[in-house]
Formats: sequence, structure tokens, C-alpha cells
Amino acid sequence: MARQSEGQEEGQKNTPTMPGTARSRFIVCDTVTLADFSIGSALNMSQNGRLPVDSYSNIASWYGRLTDLPGWRKCMVVPPANLLPAAQAVA
Repeated sequence: MARQSEGQEEGQKNTPTMPGTARSRFIVCDTVTLADFSIGSALNMSQNGRLPVDSYSNIASWYGRLTDLPGWRKCMVVPPANLLPAAQAVA
């Protein structure tokens, strides 16, 4: 458990706040761009990797807007839960 706590603390120090999302609906502007798709695809792994994304309200809000897009939902691939067995063993 101590290792997991240390990792979460380190992640909180290094997690970007995505300041653009405070001024616009998406990362760059009010319309979705390649930047949103690039970062969003990495966040698909956030639950399996146990990344505390929900504690960052602007990131969670932005990701919610992205997942509301019908095209994103249609193409999104949810990784299998057993993809990261090493991370599950740490918990």
C-alpha cells in the first residue's frame, strides 16, 4: 500500500492542470481537435492504471465532454481489466 500512496503523491505533483480547458470546451478551443483525441486515448487506461483522474475536476470535466461525443464513444476501446496484472498485484 505504501508504494501505491507514494505513486499517487508523485502523480499529483506531476499531473498537468490542462489550463486551456478553463477557457474552452476542449484542450485547444471550443471544438474537438487531434490534441483531445491524443490525450483522451491515453486516459482510456486511467481506470486500469488506477490513476486518480477524478480528483482533477477540469480534467474529469474535459474527459466527460470528450466521452459525450458519439464518434468518440463509437470508436473507444475499453481495455480489458486484466491488462495490468502487475498493478493489480500491488493493490
